[in-house]
Amino acid sequence: MKSSTLGKMRLFHFMRILWCASSLALASCLSPGGKPGATSPGTGPDLFQASVKPLFEQRCVWCHSGELAHGGLNLQDRAATRDPSRGFLVPGKPSESGIYRALTLDAAHPKVMPGDGWGITLQQSAALRDWIAAGAPWPDDRSGRITRKPLRIDRDDFL
Repeated sequence: MKSSTLGKMRLFHFMRILWCASSLALASCLSPGGKPGATSPGTGPDLFQASVKPLFEQRCVWCHSGELAHGGLNLQDRAATRDPSRGFLVPGKPSESGIYRALTLDAAHPKVMPGDGWGITLQQSAALRDWIAAGAPWPDDRSGRITRKPLRIDRDDFL
C-alpha cells in the first residue's frame, strides 16, 4: 500500500475518533433530545417516528428497498423485515437484530452500514437500540411507511 494512501487512512480514522470524542463531550452538556431544552422522544412509536424512521429514510432505504434490495433487506416491506427466519429485526433483542449489528460495527469492518463510510451518529445508534429493545413498534398505517428522503446533514453533527 502506498504511504500516501496509508496516511490518508490514518487521518480519516483520527478525524473519526476526534468527531466521536467531541460528540460525546457535547452530548454530556445537552439535554436528552440533543439540543438545549429539548425533551427525549420517549420509546416505542414516538421513538420510531422521531428517530428510527428518519434514519431509515435518509441513510438506509436508498439501497435497501424495491426489488433489488441489497442483502435481501427491503425496509419498505415491514413484514419481510420482521421475518424471524431472516434475523433483520428481532423485537426486544437489539444484539440479535441484523440491522442494529450492521449499523454499529466498527468503521473499518467491511460489512459496516451504511456503506458510504460515514456511519451513523451515537444518538441514532442509541435510538435504534432503544426502539428495538422496546419491541420495535412499527405502525401498520401510512405513518409507518418508509419512503426515500434526501440525506440531510447538519453541519453541527460533524463539528
